[in-house]
Amino acid sequence: MADSRYGGVVAVDGSPTATAAVNWAARDADLRGVPLTIVHVLAPVDMSPLVEIPVSPDFWTQRKAQGERIVHEAYQVAAQFTDRVRVERCVLDGPIASTLADLSSDADLIVVGCRGLGGVRGMLLGSVSSALLHRASCSVAVIHDETEPDPRAPVVVGIDGTPASEQATAIAFDEASRRGVDLVAVHTWVNRADFPDDVAPRGYAEQAEEEL
Repeated sequence: MADSRYGGVVAVDGSPTATAAVNWAARDADLRGVPLTIVHVLAPVDMSPLVEIPVSPDFWTQRKAQGERIVHEAYQVAAQFTDRVRVERCVLDGPIASTLADLSSDADLIVVGCRGLGGVRGMLLGSVSSALLHRASCSVAVIHDETEPDPRAPVVVGIDGTPASEQATAIAFDEASRRGVDLVAVHTWVNRADFPDDVAPRGYAEQAEEEL
């Protein structure tokens, strides 16, 4: 990956998935020898229900202090997995997804948990992780917290012959090489039997074999 201002960026909100993301991001930064930036974004607060109620300055102070506490705790987690790369911390204000997308323009990789504190259990992705997959300018790693990753597990890449697939394959080769694990390329197609005869895709299985 090219040099960038931030290196790897990991977003945290104090949730279990964010802790898992920091764990993964710190190991990855240590493996690559690139700096890691831990970010907590303070989302805008809808004050319309409180328009008639004065907001104490302590509210904003405590809100910022909570953000600082979250990144400090994440920093302590990261320190357990790397001692040779620089780890920075920052608390930013703004819409979460768009703020992280802006940071991604000067990062090698942005890492997020699959769901934040407001996520619905059982959903594969939360709103922030889903938005970043579409809006980020760099690679995005979405980390799940259900199981500890096996360091011996292979890297799996899905391919379909498109330019985006070629880029994904290059990243996958790099990941597998750094980790010293196997690389598995996967191409899937819809079973021809699932289509009526007059619309069945022709030669798709043969094409998939060529791409592999």
